Amino acid sequence: MDLAVLMAVHNRRDTTLLCLQRLFDGRLDNVHLSVTLVDDGSNDGTADAIRLQFPSVAIIQGDGTLFWSRAMALAWKSAARSDPDAYLWLNDDVILDPDAIGRAVEYLTSLGGESRPVVVGSCRDPKTNCVTYGGQKRVGTRHFLDLSIIKPDADAVLDADTMNGNFVLVSREVWKIVGEIDGRYSHSMGDTDYGFRLREHGIPIRVLNGTVGTCSRDSRPLLAQRFGTPKNGILLRDRLVIAKRFGGPLAMPRACLSSIKYAILVITAAVLRRAGSKPFR
Repeated sequence: MDLAVLMAVHNRRDTTLLCLQRLFDGRLDNVHLSVTLVDDGSNDGTADAIRLQFPSVAIIQGDGTLFWSRAMALAWKSAARSDPDAYLWLNDDVILDPDAIGRAVEYLTSLGGESRPVVVGSCRDPKTNCVTYGGQKRVGTRHFLDLSIIKPDADAVLDADTMNGNFVLVSREVWKIVGEIDGRYSHSMGDTDYGFRLREHGIPIRVLNGTVGTCSRDSRPLLAQRFGTPKNGILLRDRLVIAKRFGGPLAMPRACLSSIKYAILVITAAVLRRAGSKPFR
């Protein structure tokens, strides 16, 4: 199998190098790995270090304004030129288990045909072993983004409604139907959107049994994740895009109301910072 690994990175040189090392350490004789990586404006020497240690990795240089979804869309379009058998989304903070690639590829190829699902690998916290990212299920009907992480079964493969984009295996057949991650999203929601699009096409999303590696959740408070970075406006815009596409008639007003609330919090946070307070540490 020709497997194209897609990655988007920014200023996490050592983390990225460790991820790549574990990826190549786990490669199989029957799987040819190629990596297309978008370095979105890193200034910590990430690209140079990758070229030195992993010269086979194809690096696309971004200017720091792409963020995750756009960077992944760009990597996908570039990798698709070689028409691989499958594509693997891989976050650079995932530390893969030695058998992760093998188990995912084995499950995908065992099904065969045009009806292959998308395979999602779950990640666990390196300290607590709790599941941090993976497949997601809708919980209730109040809001289309009310989602919860699926706890993978030790033995059985489970169905999901959508997924986080940390470890996702997509076959060529599925790509021809659904296409790439939507570049209209900047940072968040590109993975959730892709999952919803898969379901619209009747393509199942399967959560692999067990976990595929470790990946810590962002330990910062929720407000810091949403507003303590340059992604402030981007996160709000992404929510509006997905609400318009999948949320139904009430989703846009709700998203706009949420945006107003978020804007108030952002302004409050800015005022506190200027006053010398440090609310997000």
